[in-house]
Amino acid sequence: MGAQATIILAIGIYILVEWQLWLLPRAIQITPSYTVPVNAVILWFACIYEFLLSLDAMRHKNNILLFAICVSNILVAAFAGMQYPDMKGFCETMPKQRAMYDKPLVDLSRNIWPQIRGPQLVMPIFISLCTLGIWWLAFQLHNQYSWSIYRSVQGSSQTRSRYLAYEFYIVFVKLDAFFIICFVLHYGLIDVHFIEPEFGVTMSVIPALTIVMVLGVYFVRKEYKLPMAFVIVGDLHYPLS
Repeated sequence: MGAQATIILAIGIYILVEWQLWLLPRAIQITPSYTVPVNAVILWFACIYEFLLSLDAMRHKNNILLFAICVSNILVAAFAGMQYPDMKGFCETMPKQRAMYDKPLVDLSRNIWPQIRGPQLVMPIFISLCTLGIWWLAFQLHNQYSWSIYRSVQGSSQTRSRYLAYEFYIVFVKLDAFFIICFVLHYGLIDVHFIEPEFGVTMSVIPALTIVMVLGVYFVRKEYKLPMAFVIVGDLHYPLS
């Protein structure tokens, strides 16, 4: 996961630098000028967050979190793949668009698509290959972690059931926060795009969600069942609303 985060970050920075150099200052008035940077930030955040989750999973020997990371990485690969046709479309249409007084929005002396096409295609392919490697590693660690957990609970089926419930709850809280933050960034910065008061309300979800996630971990460690239920309801309320 560390290699994935590092390489995707490097490729993304290259693409974003080329994109920003291609745009002229007046291009800020059109949607693609901020859609591309926001999508890049979301992809970086996803890779870094998954890397941190993988460290957490190995530290706590959490099998469920490992397999959840595998599934989420498939979604990240799909998200990266969706950027390819979008970028191609932007590179084809933006040179034809004009600002006031028929001024171009981009540097017409350059065609950046041949320069960024390869790196843009490499990202989803590389993430997909990393996903295969993560699945293999998860299966390799599964037996080792299962045996360690079995010894720690001393073979008690009741204790093991409680431990699995604890793992499921922790994975739910952490991954739910991950997907909600990605959605909030995309919705707040692209769809709402600083229109108040909706933008402020939307972005306030991130610090509120951070507090909920911290409380969720605290409640499960203290085995406070009723507060845990409230955390689950709170986490589900936003994506379903």
